[in-house]
Amino acid sequence: CDATASLLHSKPGRPHTATIHCTERPNLGMEFAGFLQHVFANYNNMSDMLVFVSSQVDSHDRARLMKVIMDEPNPIVCPGHVHRHTAIRFCRPDVAAPALNYTNGQGVHMMLQPASPRPAGPWAAARGIKFAWSTTSARCCHLSVFKTSRQALHMRPPAFYVNLYNELVQHVHPEANHYHEYLAGEIFGGGAPYTVVDITKVQRKYKTRDTRQYQYK
Repeated sequence: CDATASLLHSKPGRPHTATIHCTERPNLGMEFAGFLQHVFANYNNMSDMLVFVSSQVDSHDRARLMKVIMDEPNPIVCPGHVHRHTAIRFCRPDVAAPALNYTNGQGVHMMLQPASPRPAGPWAAARGIKFAWSTTSARCCHLSVFKTSRQALHMRPPAFYVNLYNELVQHVHPEANHYHEYLAGEIFGGGAPYTVVDITKVQRKYKTRDTRQYQYK
């Protein structure tokens, strides 16, 4: 099942404790289907601040990135690649997902169901999602971890999230899941300004780097 909500509780002089609510859902749509389901299912009963993260928290230094984005003052934050070749490679509106046939960092082979329309620019435009990109700057999220707020999520109606969810759960591995990853700040930020924390700077600061790479075919 997906642990779609974790509530952390702390009191002075006592360690943090966590309450995890686990929701059963079909193995369809990948992680962003779960994120979207949590939003529309709890639209009128959600926390002031929410942090979404892939279940593979131990890979790609996601645990550290969660700490970094939670410390950021902006309520809408994601890690990403800014002014880097990876941002240009993955996040251009005229480029689709990295590949429809690839092996991910955990060694799982995937055949992605093509998005419609594709690539990412037309897909976002058809759903009223802004794609902020230029040759010198990319507002591109990465690694399926981000922070947002109830206020930001309420800037769009529940139907917006339901429609995106219904699209994703048509397939086990939809290409559109990757579009959600890159555009998480826009989709879950309600169109408000959001902060992109440079992944490379975090890795340099803490002298860490996930060496597992995607293999594309």
